[in-house]
Amino acid sequence: MDDKKKCCICKKEYSGYGNNPAPVKDRGLCCDACNYGVVIPIRAAELVKQKKAEAANADRKL
Repeated sequence: MDDKKKCCICKKEYSGYGNNPAPVKDRGLCCDACNYGVVIPIRAAELVKQKKAEAANADRKL
């Protein structure tokens, strides 16, 4: 069975399970292309930003 779904980011049809689109979108599922090309880079950038903020806060406490 080949269930076609619509990506909540690019709006193209895809098949398979889909991916969590957060933090780009709050609802729906996204295709693999958007997951790898949009969602994961944004998550990585947010993680780097968070780690820098934590390091800056740690430096202030010293």
